[in-house]
Amino acid sequence: MKIPNKIKNIIFDLGGVIMDLDIEKTRDAFSHMGFDESMFHLHETEDPNIFLQLERGIITENNFFSALQHLLEKPLPLSRLKTAWNEMIVDFQPQKIRLLQELKKQYRTFLVSNTNITHIERCNEILLRKYHISSLNDLFEKTYYSYKTGLRKPELTFFEFVIKQSSLNPSETLFIDDSQENVATARRTGMTVLLHPRNAPLVLEW
Repeated sequence: MKIPNKIKNIIFDLGGVIMDLDIEKTRDAFSHMGFDESMFHLHETEDPNIFLQLERGIITENNFFSALQHLLEKPLPLSRLKTAWNEMIVDFQPQKIRLLQELKKQYRTFLVSNTNITHIERCNEILLRKYHISSLNDLFEKTYYSYKTGLRKPELTFFEFVIKQSSLNPSETLFIDDSQENVATARRTGMTVLLHPRNAPLVLEW
């Protein structure tokens, strides 16, 4: 995609856009430990949904893993649960890292993600080990995470919060995500949107 001339700001999603994501790896890891597949199909209206509670920052990381142990009804080391939970975090494509570094010189860039502290720490570990980048914060002007804001995509309030906090003009902002629902909500704010195929190379020209 050629970035339109009017664009001054670019908002990126994390999983599936910047970082390669494979949720099935975590499903498989949990299944091998004895978790019932049905636990992955909870809806937001069901109580409690520990996955959404973790994403919204309602419960702590330790509370989350304790709840997983309770669901399994047998003790498992925290380290094993954490490894399984992080299985979905695959890697970063080098081309994307270089692209972000170049874009940051030309545009105001932001990261907006439905995520949790465990996955962000894992992403930062990979960045430091492979690219000598201390954290995702180094690649963007500002990062917005659901577990810190209490808001989640595709909620309109999340997008409005980001726009207000960073003083963005939606008509000058490009939003890139791999979710059709998220892209549809972002479009309602007046932003230009790009639906990105999950884990595909990211090609932007300016």
